[in-house]
Amino acid sequence: MPELTQLVAALEKHRCINLTTYRKNSQPVVTTVWFVSIRDRLYIWTENNSGKIKRIRNNSRVELAPATHSGRILGPCFTAQARLLPPEEWGPPEAAFNRRYGWRKRFFEFIWKVKKAEPLYVEIVPIWTAAS
Repeated sequence: MPELTQLVAALEKHRCINLTTYRKNSQPVVTTVWFVSIRDRLYIWTENNSGKIKRIRNNSRVELAPATHSGRILGPCFTAQARLLPPEEWGPPEAAFNRRYGWRKRFFEFIWKVKKAEPLYVEIVPIWTAAS
């Protein structure tokens, strides 16, 4: 099994990942999202009331794979554990997102502010290589 650092490094060269979350009936739902990596952790940034957050609250097991913006898979799939971050832990991932996505992130922040949507950061820790 590859080491955790190798799994995260394999994803770092990509801009997006396909994040698979699971409904209560175990049906998978794939969403393409932006991400950043800090040490052996990945982070996503999304709306607090999004479907993926509701599914993660119900089941923190997720799968992820590097992908294009349109969702085409570009590499191996990994099983991971997701954790919703409290606001006091947002500093490092927020700074990393600002550096990596710049004006694109600011654009979404503006849209979300208009919609009165609240942001949320999710920490994702790859566990093992999934069969692909």
